Amino acid sequence: MKEKLSFLDREHAELLEKIQGFSTCDGELGKNFKEAMGKFGSHLEKEEVTVIPLLKYLGSRIRPDQVSRTFKPYSARDGFRAEYQTMLGEHRQIEKILDRISKLEGTVNQKAQELVMELKHHIEVEEEVLYPAASAAGDLMTNSLKESTPEITGTSSH
Repeated sequence: MKEKLSFLDREHAELLEKIQGFSTCDGELGKNFKEAMGKFGSHLEKEEVTVIPLLKYLGSRIRPDQVSRTFKPYSARDGFRAEYQTMLGEHRQIEKILDRISKLEGTVNQKAQELVMELKHHIEVEEEVLYPAASAAGDLMTNSLKESTPEITGTSSH
């Protein structure tokens, strides 16, 4: 049975589809959206193996029946910690491209401007809500592991 996509997976797919639509435009508009699509696509690949599994881990704390058998939260935690600064840097790169798009004279229509704002909002939500939640999930996971493994905490059962 195919696993249900998370809200973040669905939002990412919708945003990528919109970006792809503008990447076929002529001139600087298409060129900039094409560049944004490349950056956004590789960025999403990181989030799919780090942020999304960590958010699913948080959800599993209250809905354990919703967790897939292929769920690997520990590798997601380690990957998130390793990739966090890189993902923030990718956001800055994407924002620079979006700023260039906003400044294009006469070629940016209302729909393109709406997408620019939607992408900026998406970045803001990730940085202010989702990444801190993913980080907290990783901390919770580490603390849970320490509590359940005496060797890690240095305590003994004797």
